[in-house]
Amino acid sequence: MKKILILHAYNTYNYGSFMMLINFIEYNYKENKNLKFCVELDSKEDFERLKKEISKEIKIYFIKKKKFNYKKIKGKINGFLYKQLFSQIEIIKQKYSAVVILGGDDLSEYYAGWQVSFELLKIFFLSKKVPVFLIGQTIGPFNYWRKKIAKLTLSKSHIYLRDSLCKEYLEKEIGLNNLVLSSDLAFLDLPNQKKYLNFYKNFKIKKENYITLVPSGLVKQYTSNENDYINNWIILIKNLIKNPKFKNKKVVLLAHVLKPSSTDDRIIIDKIYSKLENNFKKNIVLVKEELLPSQARSILGNGLFTITGRMHAAISTLQMKKPAISLAYSVKYAGIIGKDLELDLVIEAKGNTIWKNKKIVFDIERKVKDLISSKIKLNSKTQSKIKMLKKFIKQNKELVLQLNNCI
Repeated sequence: MKKILILHAYNTYNYGSFMMLINFIEYNYKENKNLKFCVELDSKEDFERLKKEISKEIKIYFIKKKKFNYKKIKGKINGFLYKQLFSQIEIIKQKYSAVVILGGDDLSEYYAGWQVSFELLKIFFLSKKVPVFLIGQTIGPFNYWRKKIAKLTLSKSHIYLRDSLCKEYLEKEIGLNNLVLSSDLAFLDLPNQKKYLNFYKNFKIKKENYITLVPSGLVKQYTSNENDYINNWIILIKNLIKNPKFKNKKVVLLAHVLKPSSTDDRIIIDKIYSKLENNFKKNIVLVKEELLPSQARSILGNGLFTITGRMHAAISTLQMKKPAISLAYSVKYAGIIGKDLELDLVIEAKGNTIWKNKKIVFDIERKVKDLISSKIKLNSKTQSKIKMLKKFIKQNKELVLQLNNCI
């Protein structure tokens, strides 16, 4: 049996990246039962959570994630690369047949800024020694000198993208030609999806009798003013509860990312909830428990619709044939949901002004009004496109062939 090393999916408390990890392992094992999966994770606790979501016969192994403080190594790059990175690569070369780096958008400047260069360099040196597969990716955008770095460092990897806008950008702006268009792995059914289909009932909510809101803990991606962010969510919640169209409906506040603590959705949900008057709180259902992705999907997919700052919460909702309004701060929303699904349910929500003047609430409520007029259901065209995406991911024979050739 050959071993595959899986990186960039270390946090199972981010339900989105966890979904991608689960489905990559599950569906590739079905194609080749001789595979062993070695997964770099934050902790043994993450490993136990992973084992709960995949088939028991699949062989998986835990590797503790190593953390580097990039600020400390600034100015000492050569020493870092030679002493730590190269030694790791030699070990990887000896132990593994291939390295899989899972998406979403770690290879962009939205989160890490200039520090993304270190990840690109690691991928480059890895790809010179062992086959590297970048799967389910939204890569870029890059600025300044980092465009040239991206072209150089990504040229030897097998790159599988999750949206056509990203492919177009990497071809035209960066000059890469080693690209295959796929889609987000979270569009596939989760292995335990049927098992937890009625999990939402644990929270005493009824099917299609609630609206799910997912306020993202990534506040700074939207606005520098946290109070503006909180106040807009409060106004939105109150207006939904007061809307006669949603009489007797509940509003579920769902945390979709629980770690790291700096972006924990539960923190912002608590701040929002604490400022609501009691007469509104009786209509609120808080879901802050540590869930498995299949359990979270049950909640997202059985409500009327979802309003979310977390993209994979939108994907889970859409996968369950329900509408989701996405509050976008990066190009991934426009590519995956806007262009490839042709859904007009993405709101550009980045910038202080839209939160300061409360235009964000107006924009969301306009989308909600559109959903009401269409009886809050996805049309057959969208459902057909989601089915096609699922089939497309499963039948991506090029990935299976390339992966099998490497092992």
